[in-house]
Amino acid sequence: ILPFWLSVLTPTEYGLVELLTSIQMILASIITLNFHEIFNLDYFHHDKAGQKKLITDLLSIYLLFSLPITLLLITISPLLNKYLLLKSGSNLALLFTFLTAFLSLPNSLFSQVLRFQQKSTQITLIQVVSGLIFLGFNILFVAYYRYSATGVLFARLLSVLFLFISTTYLT
Repeated sequence: ILPFWLSVLTPTEYGLVELLTSIQMILASIITLNFHEIFNLDYFHHDKAGQKKLITDLLSIYLLFSLPITLLLITISPLLNKYLLLKSGSNLALLFTFLTAFLSLPNSLFSQVLRFQQKSTQITLIQVVSGLIFLGFNILFVAYYRYSATGVLFARLLSVLFLFISTTYLT
């Protein structure tokens, strides 16, 4: 997708996409509290009911910690746009970045559960469709509607939302 972006986005817009992607990844690693490790270590020590309780407990703690942080970041996104991005981005682009980071742990946990349940066909299909959604919405938002960096981030959020909904449904 990089050649597509480089042919459609200006260097400034591409730099903004990369900067917000870095912010998203750093934020996701901070707000997930390394729950992946707890989940991987503890999942097989429980029966089915205990596994569901583990997932519920981890997601509850995650929501308790990460939801206020995400809401705070969304609330102060105009200030972050002004001082961090020097007004080169949009508040909408920051919103998409924060929401994508927020969904990182649930997506990871539910995908891991599908792997543990040996549902490799389903997880592969979900990931392929998620990639196609990302590609399709990039073409629509960036090339057709000319939403530039915000379009890329919105396409990523829609792809992550599909991944979240489909893995939640299958687990």
